[in-house]
Amino acid sequence: MNALPPALRQPLLAWLVSRGLVIGVAVVAWAILGVPERGVAPEVPEPLSFLAAWDTTWYLDIASHGYERDVGQVGDSFSNLAFFPLLPGLMAAASALGINPAVAAVVVSNLAFLVALIALRQVTVLVRGEGPADVATWCLALAPPAVVASMAYTEGLVLAAAIGAAWASLRGRWLTAGVLAAAAALARPPGFAVAVLVGALALSD
Repeated sequence: MNALPPALRQPLLAWLVSRGLVIGVAVVAWAILGVPERGVAPEVPEPLSFLAAWDTTWYLDIASHGYERDVGQVGDSFSNLAFFPLLPGLMAAASALGINPAVAAVVVSNLAFLVALIALRQVTVLVRGEGPADVATWCLALAPPAVVASMAYTEGLVLAAAIGAAWASLRGRWLTAGVLAAAAALARPPGFAVAVLVGALALSD
């Protein structure tokens, strides 16, 4: 670990510690409590049931069957149209390669969070310097809401794309910033704010 440059060493260490804690607690919870009674799709491996439940079921459905609107009884309407396509698209690609899509989503989310930590440190170094950059990296890694970045949800992807777009914008790499902002916009609604901000910064440059 000491052989790595600080730009990678601190984010990787913070990622290993924080993700080890989150995933460890999730697996222990499964071992003690078992699989939750609701919100877990059949294709989710049991040890990952606390990391790939609820909204993950919707993403898996989109990956398998596409977008659809199911109107049930009067006054009841169920639809997956509210979920954005980036994560289901990655799940569908994993399925096409013979990889369990739920496992792939958990792996992608966690790796995306590592990218987010690396990008955050780079952005903070540019703005505040090395010391604050290390503090910011650990604060993000250990922040309670960062638990979601280990789940088969979109938060890890959006965070990586948003902070990556910020780094690219600060370096004047507008094409890279635009691609990352577009990825954020394809993942969840806040991504549109990233795209608008990157566009405004590019126009003002």
